[in-house]
This record gives sequence, C-alpha cells and structure tokens, in this order.
Amino acid sequence: MSTNLDFMPPSAVDSEKGILGSILLNKEIMLQVADTLQPEFFYEPVHQMIYAQMLTLWERQLNIDILVILDRLQAKKNQVGENDPLLSVDKAYLLDLTGFASLIGDPGEHAKLVRDKFVLRSLVTISDEIKTSALKQDGSVEDILDKAENRIFKLASSNLNQDFVSIAEILTGTFDRIEDLHAHQDEVRGVPTGFVDMDKLLGGFQNSDLVILGARPAMGKTAFALSLCLNAALKSKSGVAIFSLEMSRDQLSDRMLSAVSGVELYKIRHGKFDTDKKYGRQDDFSRIGEGIAKLAEAPIWIDDTGSLNILELRTKCRRLKSKYNIGMIVIDYLQLMSGRSSFSSQTNRVQEVSEISRSLKSLARELSVPILALSQLSRGLEGRDEKRPTLADLRESGSIEQDADVVMFIYRDEVYNKKDKNAQPTAPADSNAEIIVAKHRNGATGTVELFFRKENTSFENKLGSHLSRRVPGE
Repeated sequence: MSTNLDFMPPSAVDSEKGILGSILLNKEIMLQVADTLQPEFFYEPVHQMIYAQMLTLWERQLNIDILVILDRLQAKKNQVGENDPLLSVDKAYLLDLTGFASLIGDPGEHAKLVRDKFVLRSLVTISDEIKTSALKQDGSVEDILDKAENRIFKLASSNLNQDFVSIAEILTGTFDRIEDLHAHQDEVRGVPTGFVDMDKLLGGFQNSDLVILGARPAMGKTAFALSLCLNAALKSKSGVAIFSLEMSRDQLSDRMLSAVSGVELYKIRHGKFDTDKKYGRQDDFSRIGEGIAKLAEAPIWIDDTGSLNILELRTKCRRLKSKYNIGMIVIDYLQLMSGRSSFSSQTNRVQEVSEISRSLKSLARELSVPILALSQLSRGLEGRDEKRPTLADLRESGSIEQDADVVMFIYRDEVYNKKDKNAQPTAPADSNAEIIVAKHRNGATGTVELFFRKENTSFENKLGSHLSRRVPGE
C-alpha cells in the first residue's frame, strides 16, 4: 500500500522566532527555555546556529544581544559555502526576530511546542528508516523489530537530553547530593535486598547494575532470588519482573506464597493443610488467605516462557518499564537463554553466553534498573576439597565476570556435609547459608551469613549475623 502524500515536516517556525527574539530582548528568558530546548530541536538551521551561540554565552554568563551574536556568527560565515543558510543572518534578520517576541506570551510553553515538533519530526525520520529497512529486508525480522523498538523507546525515554554531558553540568548540584547522602547515610540507596548485612555491603541493588547470582544445584539460588524479589516488592514497593526459564508460574507462585504465609511448601503443593490452630497460631487456610491477599498487592510480573532469546527479553522489559516503571529484573537462569542465532559447538556457546551477558548489561543501563541473572556454576568445584565457589567457577563464559557489576555465590555447608539420617534433628545453625559477594565493582566484597528455612525454601536475616571480609580465592 502506497500513500505518496507529501506533507510538510512538523514545525513551529514562528514560535522559534519568538523564542529567539525574546532572548535577544531579555537574556533571562533563557531560564525558562534552556532546560527544555537543545539547538537541534529547532526546525530552521539558522535558528539552530543562533540558539547554539545563545546557549554558549548563557553558560559563560556573558551578555546576549544582537551585536554579540553577529560577531560570533561572523567567524563561522567565513568557513561556510556560498549557499549556506548562515549567510542570510545579518543585523536586519536578528532585528526582525525581536518583532516576533510580542507574539508569544509564555516562552516556556512555546519551547515545549518546539520540542514536541522535533519529536514528531524524529518519529517521521525513524519511521522512514524502519520502512526502508523492512522493504530492503535488511536483516532478520527479529533484528528489524528490535532496532525499530529500540529507536522509539530511546526517543520516548530519553527526555531529549544530550548524549554527552560536560563535567561542569554533572557537578551542578553535586554538593547538595553529597550532603543529602551524608544526612541519610544509613539508608539504602538502591533497591533494598531486605537483608541487613547485604544492604550494608552493597547499598542495595543499584540502577544499571548487572548482578550475577551463581550456585550449584540444591543450593537454593531460585529461592534466594525469590526472597530478594519479595523483599523488593513488599517492603520497598519496587516493581519486579521475573523471567523464569526453568520453573512455571504456578511453581513460582507456590514458593512465594509459602514464604509469605509461612505455610510449608510441601503442604501447599499437596493440599495437606492443618485446619486446627496450634500454638496460638492461625490455621493453614487462614494463613494462606492472608498470604494471597498480601501477594496480590505486590508489584510483581512473571513470564515463564521456556525458551527466551535476548531480543524477546529486551522487547518485554521495555514494555514493562514503559507501562509499569519496573525497578528490578530477575532472570532464572542465564544459561537457559539464547542469543540472536543458534550455536552448535561448545566454543560458539561460550560466544553466545558472552553475547547474552553483554546484552543484559546494556539493557540494565538502557532501562536504568538492576538486573539479577542467575547462573549455573561449573561441576569442577565438586572435585575439590573447598566447595565454596569462586569467580573461576562461572560456567561457559569468562565474560560473565567481566560484564557483571556484582557477582554473588550461595554456599550451604549442609548440602555437602549432610548429617546422619539417624542423628538428632538439625539445629537452626545447621541451616546457615553464606552469600559470598566475590565481585563488587563499586565497593567491598565479603560474605553475608543468612538463615535458610527449608520448609518454606526462603532466606531470612540471621540473628547475630556478622559480615566477614573473607572471600574464597583471595
């Protein structure tokens, strides 16, 4: 289907003139427009050039008037071709701009109009590029869709800020930010983990961080990830997206319900509930009902697609971020994901996992949320005396360690040193769990001691726990 309709690009040229004329008459107008407009937002090239000079003068706290602007543009005129639009800018043109100042009442509102027209023009450009790419069949369908969605998402979420920011701009307000951090130094700055010692060590999960959680089977990495999700969603009200490639949504919801209600997971899975009150506690049905009501209010979204590739993940995460402003993403687990294409050999599988980890880090930065990715560990550690994992145990790719901002491992001694089945029931100390923070790009490493509650497959703060600075392998 072809339309062949010719439309003028969206623009607000009179508003552009009115804004520039107002600034020439009163440089304080920059206070109303500087945080909204960038030079490229203007439709007319000459207006882009004039406004760029105004911004430079404003940042240097210099005067902005017709003669100063003409003087600064004159040097550029000597460097352009004979047909360059800059040559049309003279004293008469700038005087004419001041005449448009009386046509606009609120320069700030007209600045937003100019910006909105720029967004529409950008959408037209992106649409043309998408159309051309689709007609030329430039790449796979998945690649074309991903690039299209990426361009539009960036336009929608960027707030139209510059790609590069000078250190002077970054430092604006730095003292106020540091002072605020000092005043609230005991508060968690990122998404809280809910575990006291871990939050002290990491400061919570930070936006744009890729966090890797590794463990051998039976250590409870999914259980620990769900504990983190519940703490983030229920205690700090952070939206959490869970992508489960191994367990179904029903299995995950059963585990979370057990953790929240306190009813053993075995009972929930088999429907074997205690209907009588014991030890002054509610019966199981009442506890489950309260747990369901609590979980129903939690901002948690679950996707249990069995085979998920990185393109599908990015698409779904962008939509969740745009619609629900999620604050954290969890993937269970990394080695079950696939990249852009199929890989047959082990060597290529290593390359694929490397691609996935790089893409996850890029996605974390794009959405400005922490991504927690679970990872299997190599079987090699089973053959050595010291079973506590190290960075060398990350399976299939050394780039996982490189791309990650935080790498954590779970170690439970009872998994390797089981008690005799005829021995007395295990004491709570026998269910200790160590969370080994082996890499922390922006802080210290260490080991956090937690308590693993077997009947609910959940992790809890351990009374009297302490933070050890020892990391295996160091």
